[in-house]
Amino acid sequence: MISRCWGQNDFVASIIIPFYNKVEMTIQCVKSILSATEKGLYPCDRLEIVLVDDKSTERYCVNDFGYSQINIVRNDRNLGFSKSCNIGARAARGQYLIFLNNDTIAREGCFDELVVALESDPLVGVAGSKLLYREDTIQHAGIAFNDDYLPFHIYRHLPSSLPAANKRREFQAVTGACFIISADVFATVGGFDEGYRMGFEDIDLCLRIRRLGKKVLYCPSSCLYHLEYQTRSKSGGPAQAANLELFKRKWAGKVVIDYLDFYLEVLDPSQGLPDPWRALRTARAEPNPPVVVVWGAGSAGRHASKVLNVMGIFPDVFVDNDEEKWGGSVDGYPVTSPGHLKDLATDSGKSVYVIIASTWYDEIAEELYGIGLQCGKEFLSYAFKF
Repeated sequence: MISRCWGQNDFVASIIIPFYNKVEMTIQCVKSILSATEKGLYPCDRLEIVLVDDKSTERYCVNDFGYSQINIVRNDRNLGFSKSCNIGARAARGQYLIFLNNDTIAREGCFDELVVALESDPLVGVAGSKLLYREDTIQHAGIAFNDDYLPFHIYRHLPSSLPAANKRREFQAVTGACFIISADVFATVGGFDEGYRMGFEDIDLCLRIRRLGKKVLYCPSSCLYHLEYQTRSKSGGPAQAANLELFKRKWAGKVVIDYLDFYLEVLDPSQGLPDPWRALRTARAEPNPPVVVVWGAGSAGRHASKVLNVMGIFPDVFVDNDEEKWGGSVDGYPVTSPGHLKDLATDSGKSVYVIIASTWYDEIAEELYGIGLQCGKEFLSYAFKF
């Protein structure tokens, strides 16, 4: 149970930012908050910033952040994301708690919209923001669940103008990179499950809040930039594997598999396909269509394949660095190693359309360059990051 002590000078909201090192990035985040709230409905003096330092080794002082309403809580050892968030919540004095990653850049009005979302509907338990990459493509527009009952960011890397990503609506979960929760509701559910260590704890919290009969709302009018993976690794190592097992144990079979429903909204040709999808569909209809390759034979690749099937497109082959693991085929499609991609292009006399179904997009793109494939004419590449 999360218990809090309310002070005499409470704030509308407390913005809780856990961090470990990356001090310059955290300072950038705080300064963006000050800029984003300067002319807002809830200006700086009505917001509290709570920084939870998870035993950083980098040196800094409070004045570096340029804001008097900062409360810095210093852990005496590295406790991880869930515990640090709960510690921040106990120290917070706001009616609402906004949990924010330190690798985000706030935009004007983003926090106003979150507060209004909760105040305008008492049934809303959590409201989450729309998050963009630097190039204004989508990083987060809601969380969907795949056939393995696992969460992923729907519409990732599609244009920020995508109508489906600009629709205010309920999801089963939204990302904790920026979401707001009533302090009372947070206390009722006991805060973040501290069994997780930097992975799945935000999804778990949303699902538990839904069990209270509350809504989880995606609020695209609240928009920030997210410099994803700047403060944590992509793979997560053993800790992430443990997070995954805990999430499966708690929620497998208890969430709704809904990802295809969301993709059907944007895959209807009559609605106008987003650019990368349209390019693939057009190319596949040509007299000499390209070979369609899905890079990644794991769950992300299999679900990318299903989305392609909805478009009437069937991949020719899967590519995976661990070819032997899959025994030569996945879902009836052959699996080959990356080294065969160049031969595939040469032997078929066709261009190769590579769909990267992996978090390791940049690294795989480099590997494609390394085997002699070039972006553009010889292969087109974009990410289904399930």
